[in-house]
Amino acid sequence: METWKPILSLLGGIGVINALLFSIFLLLSKQRKPHHTYLALMLLAIAVRVGKSIYFYYADQVDKLILQIGLTACAFIGPFFLLYIKSAREAERRQLALDKFIVALIGITVLLVGILYPYRTAPDTWNGPIVGGIYAVWTVFVLLGLLELRPLLAKAIQNFGDLDKSEKRLLGIAGGIVLITATYQFAFWVHGFTYLWGSLILTGLFYYLIYKEIGPFLQQQLQKRSAKHLPPANGNALLLQIERAMSEQKLYKQPALKLRDLATATGLRPHLLSQVLNDVYPNGFATYVNEKRIEEAKKLIRSDSSFTLEGIGYESGFNSKSSFYATFKKLTGCTPAEYKNREMAS
Repeated sequence: METWKPILSLLGGIGVINALLFSIFLLLSKQRKPHHTYLALMLLAIAVRVGKSIYFYYADQVDKLILQIGLTACAFIGPFFLLYIKSAREAERRQLALDKFIVALIGITVLLVGILYPYRTAPDTWNGPIVGGIYAVWTVFVLLGLLELRPLLAKAIQNFGDLDKSEKRLLGIAGGIVLITATYQFAFWVHGFTYLWGSLILTGLFYYLIYKEIGPFLQQQLQKRSAKHLPPANGNALLLQIERAMSEQKLYKQPALKLRDLATATGLRPHLLSQVLNDVYPNGFATYVNEKRIEEAKKLIRSDSSFTLEGIGYESGFNSKSSFYATFKKLTGCTPAEYKNREMAS
C-alpha cells in the first residue's frame, strides 16, 4: 500500500467529521439564512460521498447499501451548490422556487431508481448508467452554478481587490467544489486516478470555511447576543449619529472607506459601530455603505447630470464600473441604464 494513501484518508476523515458537525450546527442554528441551509446540505452530501470513499478503501467487505447511499449523495452536491450560489447572490424568488422544484424532482428520481434497482441486486446497472447519470447531474449543476457566478468572476478578473469579503468567500467555496467535482469525475472516468484526493480537498475546503464562513457567522451570533445589553433607544440614537456623519461628510464617496474610518468620523469604537450596523441597521457595514452609494447614484441619475453612467458610479464612491453595475443590480433589481430609462419615462 502506498504510504500517501493512508495520509490522504486520515486528512479526509478529519474533513468528513468536521463537515458533518458543521452541517448539523448550521441546520440547527435559528439564526441561519437560506444560503447557510444550502451550504450545510451541500457539505453534508459531500461528507457522505467522501466518507463512503474512505470506508470503501479500508473495509474488506462493504454492504452495497452503503455504496448506494454514498453514490446517491452525489446527485445532490451540484443542485445544492447551485441553490447556495443563487441564494447567496440573492436571486429572484421565482428562480429559486423553480430550482427547488428541479432539485426535489432529481431527489425523487434517484430515490425511486434506488428502490427499483438497489445496488445489492443490480451492481452492474449502478456502476454503469446510474452512476454515469448521477455524475452528469452533479457536473451540470456545478456548471450552472459557475454560470450564475459569471458577473462575479468577471469582476474578480478585472480587479480582484474590488471584491468584498462575502464575494471572495463565495469564489473560494466555488473553487473548492469545482476541485472536488473534477477529482471525482477523473476517478470515475480515468483508470488509476484515486478519489482519495477528493477527501483531501474536502478537508482543505472545510478549513477555508472555518476561516471565511464559520468565523464571521459565529462572530455575528456573539454580537447579536451582546446586543441584548444595548437598549433599543441607544441603538437607534447611535444609528442616527452614524447617519449624520455619513450624510454630512459624504463618507460613502470614499472608495476605500473602512469600518475604522467611519468609526473615527462618528467617534464610536469600531466594535460598537459594527454592533449597531449588524443589529440595529441590521445588514452590516458593507451593505450600509453600498446602499448609501446607490442612493447617491440614483439621485445623480434623476438629476439628469452631465455624468455618464460609469462616471456616476465613480462619483458615488465605487472604484470600478463592474462593481457599480453589480451592486446596483443587486440592491435595486435593475441595471443603472434600466433605472435611467424608467425614470425618464415616468
